[in-house]
Amino acid sequence: MPVPVMENCVSVKPEESQPMVRQEHRSEITHYKPLNPDDERLHPLMRHALRGYLTPSSWRRGMSGLRVPLKAATFLIKNPALWPWAIAPALINFAIFVSSLFFSLPAASQTFGSLWAMPEIVAWYHYGLIALWGVVYLLVMLLTLVLSYMVAMMIGGVIASPFNDVLSEKTEKLLLGELYQDPQEGAPFLPSLLKSMASSAAVALMYFAIMVPMLLLHFIPGVGSIAYTLVGGLVGGYFMALEYSDTLLERRGTGFKRKLNLVWQERSYTLGFGVGTSLMLAIPLINFFCLPIAVIAGTAVGTALLEDKRDAQ
Repeated sequence: MPVPVMENCVSVKPEESQPMVRQEHRSEITHYKPLNPDDERLHPLMRHALRGYLTPSSWRRGMSGLRVPLKAATFLIKNPALWPWAIAPALINFAIFVSSLFFSLPAASQTFGSLWAMPEIVAWYHYGLIALWGVVYLLVMLLTLVLSYMVAMMIGGVIASPFNDVLSEKTEKLLLGELYQDPQEGAPFLPSLLKSMASSAAVALMYFAIMVPMLLLHFIPGVGSIAYTLVGGLVGGYFMALEYSDTLLERRGTGFKRKLNLVWQERSYTLGFGVGTSLMLAIPLINFFCLPIAVIAGTAVGTALLEDKRDAQ
């Protein structure tokens, strides 16, 4: 009895299956159709981030990334609905920094004094010894200040992660408008939150582990401080770009290794953004209130990084 199996079957050619595989991979990463930088439905900040990412010139990409934090500041000013979610993490980081200084500076001063007490003046040359003691004491206090700041940023970033997540999500909705789709729709809140906090902690620990040993470069006469400024600026730019795009990338389900690769592969763009963010956060005291601006800028940059350059034209 004939069996009409071959008549009802449709053979699948290899070239026909490839687009399906690519689309499944793409939806896993972006959850969106390709974004067009000329699409008027997108916010100007998002269009700027996309144009900077897609331009072939490395110089223009870097300069475009450098301007993203400035445009993010304007974005925040014009959207007062975001202000409560922006103020909360800024106050958290500022409170942690002040608390850290309250305990660390007296402890560092007492420890230094117990190891090397201020010399007494017995002869005229002791004045030079006191001057040396004062310089070393000042360096220890400055180092303590820097370490306190880094610890505050690391701990504060983790504690403020829930606020940053909400700020980033609300920002993404405004940036994409009607093109927005919730990549975590139906996902349990607590596991997603804990995963986001763990990712923020991992990035902060990596940054802390690299930057603290680099402080020793300052003790190399002459070239040490110059080397720290140059190398530290590049390393800091990379980790700033990684840290503040991490919230968006994590919400989109991007694996940790892929985040590292994305930021590194597009370094001509991300380093511009990271250096711009570092300069903004280098302003004493005011920098804590610039953190939400960095989250907003990172949301735009992270969204652009997930765009396939072959499609987003």
